[in-house]
Amino acid sequence: EVKKVLLGFYGSLAYGMSRETYSAVEVTRFREGSNEHTLPHLYSNTQQQTLLRNMLVYEAEDELLICPAIPRDWLRDGTEIRVESAPTSFGDLSYSIKSSGNKVKVVLRPEFRTAPRAVRITLRHPSGKAISRVQPAASASASGEAVTLKPSGRGMTLSVEF
Repeated sequence: EVKKVLLGFYGSLAYGMSRETYSAVEVTRFREGSNEHTLPHLYSNTQQQTLLRNMLVYEAEDELLICPAIPRDWLRDGTEIRVESAPTSFGDLSYSIKSSGNKVKVVLRPEFRTAPRAVRITLRHPSGKAISRVQPAASASASGEAVTLKPSGRGMTLSVEF
């Protein structure tokens, strides 16, 4: 549930941060605007990092999900999302997603030990537009905001239009 994921992620960032502190916390002194003296709170920081990682790369049984819960604004014109050597249960994954107008260029560089059954890339256009075309078409299929492809174990570049 993307809305809940984003609310949890941004809520935890907003709650834990003060003007001088960029660390997750368990307790803040909300009336004074200061944090407890237990910083850094490693459990809370780990939870924020795990949530961010799962927003960018997530394993669902035998499928690999890329960007299953990113904010729409992260794909606004001129932006880029880049992940380098993310460890997954299938092997390391690097990718970049560059947005330009109503087009997105996706470059995948997997180093799979075991290939997932499918790779699903969710591209949440800022205006909520559905994907209209993916090239190369033989490698991928699109439905709504998702592109599904059968991994080959080699790098791949996709051009996606909305």
